[in-house]
Amino acid sequence: PHPGRQREGGTTVADPRLGLGGEFLPAVADIDAEAHFPRGRQGRRKVLVIACGALAREVLALKLDAIDLTCLPASLHNRPERIPEAMRAKIRANRSTYDEILCLYGDCGTGGELDRLLAEEGVKRIEGAHCYAFYAGEEAFAALAEEEPGTFYLTDFLARHFEALVIKGLGLDRFPQLRDDYF
Repeated sequence: PHPGRQREGGTTVADPRLGLGGEFLPAVADIDAEAHFPRGRQGRRKVLVIACGALAREVLALKLDAIDLTCLPASLHNRPERIPEAMRAKIRANRSTYDEILCLYGDCGTGGELDRLLAEEGVKRIEGAHCYAFYAGEEAFAALAEEEPGTFYLTDFLARHFEALVIKGLGLDRFPQLRDDYF
């Protein structure tokens, strides 16, 4: 295990006393791992944000010590049909511990299934089709998409994990001829 990080049943648990940095984030080999980042404060209203693992660094950088953050595996981006049930399991596993649960995920290719699930569970989600819209803002993103249709957006997370998520995740290591079809 990485210093300052314990493994608990497949979940990466960050030591909240550590500063923001690489110690908090699952390694490249852990893109399939869930991660949990508890706040250091007790006693207040307990709020949990369930986010995509690809957004963990950005959410932690906000230093929102009034929330706990838990992340679903970033590899779900390559299998969006699995996102809703993974979200349901995470909500149900944490409902009794928290006063409020929020979702920091776009639709991310679930075809509206994530929103249907969240409505059933009574959980609110940030608006947007995917995280690229979160970064730019809905209006700016719409303008960019209109100006450059078919753009492949590359976040810092994708850049750090390009081999695992894009090359291997999309099968380009086994079928390089698909590159032109994808891009």
